[in-house]
Amino acid sequence: MVLTFDGGMQPVVSVRREILWAGTESCATETWPLHVPAGALGNRAAMTLLPSQPVLIESDTAEALYGDPFALVPASALEGYKGITRTRPGPRIEVVVLVFEGDEIVFGNMGALFHCPAGGDLLEAAFADEAPGYRVLGQDEADALVTALEIEEGAARPGPCGLRVVA
Repeated sequence: MVLTFDGGMQPVVSVRREILWAGTESCATETWPLHVPAGALGNRAAMTLLPSQPVLIESDTAEALYGDPFALVPASALEGYKGITRTRPGPRIEVVVLVFEGDEIVFGNMGALFHCPAGGDLLEAAFADEAPGYRVLGQDEADALVTALEIEEGAARPGPCGLRVVA
């Protein structure tokens, strides 16, 4: 059983381990995993996320735009937020996928919240036109929302030509 955001304790249907990357060929920077420092997303310890992993964030701007303070953004939109950075992949990337009966938002690493699509296929869910239970913002929308979140928090994000966006 795993504690979920909306559904309380839910049974895990299966746990899959998959090799996502194995090789010595170069990997495009936009596909590199993201290093999330401890505390950046409510996580107790540092962790690594795939760029397409949907992450639940809370924002006054999200509530103003979408009528809900919670929004799912791809982890790639969080690059630069609270020290989150791309990390060159090692020779092998293995992922562990929790599979539930339906879409779930699960707590990970003592506080961060992640979307687990029904069936556990993160890549399929990332490229699907519509998610059955939860909507993940597109990259442009997510980037804008994270920038707004940084402004809400008084942080700044690098802008064009290395300039910083300030509130």
